Amino acid sequence: MNSISVRRLIRFSIVLVITIVTLSVFVYSLKYIYPFILGYILALFIKPLVNYFQVRFKMPKTLAVLLAMVLVLGTLFGLISIVIVQAISGIDFLSTALPKYLQEWANASIKFFNETILPLADQVSSFFDSFDQTNQETFTTAFKNLNTEVSSWLITFLKKLVTDIPKLMEWIPDTAIGIIFTILSTYFISKQWENLLALSQKKMPLKVFTPVRKAVVDLKKALIGFFSAQLILLAISTVISSISFAIIGIPYPIAFGVLVGLGELIPYIGISSIFIPWTFFAFITGDSRTGFSLMLIFTIVVTIRILIEPKVISKSVGIDPLSTLLVMFIGYTLSGIPGILFGILALVLLTTLYRNGTFRDIWAYILHDPVPKNEKIESP
Repeated sequence: MNSISVRRLIRFSIVLVITIVTLSVFVYSLKYIYPFILGYILALFIKPLVNYFQVRFKMPKTLAVLLAMVLVLGTLFGLISIVIVQAISGIDFLSTALPKYLQEWANASIKFFNETILPLADQVSSFFDSFDQTNQETFTTAFKNLNTEVSSWLITFLKKLVTDIPKLMEWIPDTAIGIIFTILSTYFISKQWENLLALSQKKMPLKVFTPVRKAVVDLKKALIGFFSAQLILLAISTVISSISFAIIGIPYPIAFGVLVGLGELIPYIGISSIFIPWTFFAFITGDSRTGFSLMLIFTIVVTIRILIEPKVISKSVGIDPLSTLLVMFIGYTLSGIPGILFGILALVLLTTLYRNGTFRDIWAYILHDPVPKNEKIESP
């Protein structure tokens, strides 16, 4: 191996070690610093509004930051409050209607069992009796094993559900504390934005600071685009469902429309988790009109989403929908719903670094090629 290859291997090893150490430190420290990361992201989002208040109304920096935070966070909490109020209305309705629905479900299930399952069981029993003793024992053992596995799975699931309830209760105060620190960090980061930027520029070499700053600008645009796209898709599903529920006479159509919109957040199955059980319940209780109406609404919502999702995401973010789907699947497989969010953020970050030439610069460093001069960078 010649000296050039050795030097390139050394530089590649340096880049690899720095990357691994950085990622390891970030992942390990994430649970300690996540409010400050969220605070920085929120500060990025409200910075244009802070600048507008300062320039347009000649406000002091502190007042501009506080007003921007009140408007943004107030709007966010207002929307959350609307969702909660609608959810409470739906729960109140279900608390009175659910016993009647359960009774109807029980009667329909008994009827279905007597008229369908029992005749089918008699046919299976006649078919089973035609086998010899050895085959009967084989089938009996198989059915017993299946029944044991299903019962074991159900017991395990119920135990896990019961044991997870205290963990959920512990999660509430931790979340409240995280929200408080996120709000405080947003305020202080926004107030000292220019000082922090100047300090970063002073401490970092220009060759590092310039691409990092450009990456922050591109990442901000991509994140705004992604969350805007998801909000648009969720809002479309909610509006279409609410209007459709009102047309077919479903009580509390807005509450159930919001429920469908939130169902979009469930990995893999999405709104199917709402429509399929609801449709099955309508048919089993003999309400065929509602059942067919729900099937039609489900088809319309899914079709519209399939048609507009690629266009909305590609226009807002510029990321291929197939790549997004792959990252969501990997993220959910690794760490559940939080993994989806971090997977998408990682995809956005990698795409941003690729577009602004960071990977090209790293490869040029490894090969020891001259790096092209960076163009003028806009302020994040």
